[in-house]
Amino acid sequence: MSNYLFRPKALTSWLNEYVIGQIQAKIKLAIAIHDHYLRVEPPRARPDIEIKKANVLVLGPSGCGKTLLVELLAKKIDVPWVSADASVFTKSGYVGESADSVIYKLYEASGRDVKKTEKGIIYLDEVDKKAMRASADGGLDVSGEGVQQELLQLVGGKTVKLQLGKDERGNDIEVYVNTKNILFIFSGAFTGLEDIIAKRLNVTTRSSIGFSAQIFTEEELKEAEQQRIELLSEVADADLIEFGFIKELVGRLQIRTAVHKLSQSQLRSILTEPKDSIVRQQTELLGSNVLHLTFSYKALDKIAAEASLLATGARALTGIVEEVLAPVKYELPRQINITAEMVSYRHQAMRNLEAGEPAYTQAMLNKREKAYHLPIHTNTIAESVAAQKAENQREAAETAEVHG
Repeated sequence: MSNYLFRPKALTSWLNEYVIGQIQAKIKLAIAIHDHYLRVEPPRARPDIEIKKANVLVLGPSGCGKTLLVELLAKKIDVPWVSADASVFTKSGYVGESADSVIYKLYEASGRDVKKTEKGIIYLDEVDKKAMRASADGGLDVSGEGVQQELLQLVGGKTVKLQLGKDERGNDIEVYVNTKNILFIFSGAFTGLEDIIAKRLNVTTRSSIGFSAQIFTEEELKEAEQQRIELLSEVADADLIEFGFIKELVGRLQIRTAVHKLSQSQLRSILTEPKDSIVRQQTELLGSNVLHLTFSYKALDKIAAEASLLATGARALTGIVEEVLAPVKYELPRQINITAEMVSYRHQAMRNLEAGEPAYTQAMLNKREKAYHLPIHTNTIAESVAAQKAENQREAAETAEVHG
């Protein structure tokens, strides 16, 4: 593995090709990856100096790209990784899944190679669900403390025995995995943590003055989200402990960052700008069936607007696009330009198919809206400039045709 690939600036630049926004998280994760593998990959000038492992905590809601960032980084540096939901973990001896089970999943992901497993990445989402919180009777619900203690052992470094079954003689097949050099990345929404931070900093939040009950303008939404991100970036050990985490585990999560909710304009960008964008994937998929698929600019805006009303972030985009394209994938016309009207009509289009009728009326199919054409990804500045000039000329020609 080349050290150049681990340089934080290079990793961040590469992530920018696939993930919209979340700059702070990209930088912090790239630094964490860089430092972690400098620590575990020999040789070092002074191997007698022990460098402590720095694990990561990512704060923020689902659907904002947290898992994708970790997946991309793991693939880029070619190490095994797994994603797991910490909310299903229970203390050993109780019904449910123990925290140690994630080590077996990483072992499987590494091709059952112990050495690779011991240098992999484990991403645990929903860890905030294991916080010790106030119970309904006014006491403290400590059901998550046992799980936190087990996670602490894994993060700090322990040897986990994995039972792989029995051999032909009936003897147990066992392997042992040491977690000392596994990088752990914890994440969760941590709803309410910003209020704890605000109280410590003596800052008034919009929610504390009842702003959440009012109707947000888009600008006010941006301001509220920016305030939340700024507060989360100030998170201290005391805040996480007050939230419900044991201090020993908090002390092991030295690198902390936050992701923000995606705005409508960012959702719009996610549709088309990443190298493996949703629209690019669908046009590539359907192109193999000799179908020329395009989306109009208005259709893309409509999809982003509808997705922004849902609480699932970028995941909502995929769902809406799949609904829109379901009739198209069924009928497979030679060419189609998805319009904003088709986006709104998608559920009725499926009902039409169920009734044995065409999905869209001929008037809809004949409607002309300016089509968006995916940019060509290039490798050199000169090629990029040439491609942009060609795109500008094509857009000018289409505009003249539409208005002509």
